[in-house]
Amino acid sequence: MDPRQLARLINPALALVANGEMVGFDGPDAVTFLVGIAAVESRLRLLRQVGGGPALGLWQIEPATHDDLLASWLDTRPEVRSRVLSLRAEAPARHVQLASNLAYGAVIARLLIWRAPARLPRATDVPGQAKVWKQYYNTAGGAGTEEKYIHSFNELVAKHLPLL
Repeated sequence: MDPRQLARLINPALALVANGEMVGFDGPDAVTFLVGIAAVESRLRLLRQVGGGPALGLWQIEPATHDDLLASWLDTRPEVRSRVLSLRAEAPARHVQLASNLAYGAVIARLLIWRAPARLPRATDVPGQAKVWKQYYNTAGGAGTEEKYIHSFNELVAKHLPLL
């Protein structure tokens, strides 16, 4: 998948959810980080976790993580929840849309980072992105490494910068 095409597809969805209220939710820093996450998580092409795990979509989001985000975070923010759910189609099932609906999958991935206490790294700060990805997206116990993020970013995304 072309990183620039992906960036230009997902930024309007991020802007819709931000609605001018969530400063920094969309834009070059957020989009570049999301494309970097997709590069390390799925190589910008895999829609199901290799090895039979439950993660789905370019951002390899597990259904339980998706459901927890909706129940524990979005339920307390009804306006944001409404904008997020406006991106989701009636079918297929909500978890399948993590793989089949790029705008929805990107927004869910962005919300997972948004609720973390870390600052969003700049689009040019790949080591910073790697650190935040590892700590708050992949988790300390996950198999990914900061080095893997940096390698995937440099291999699949860097030559396409700037994305927006």
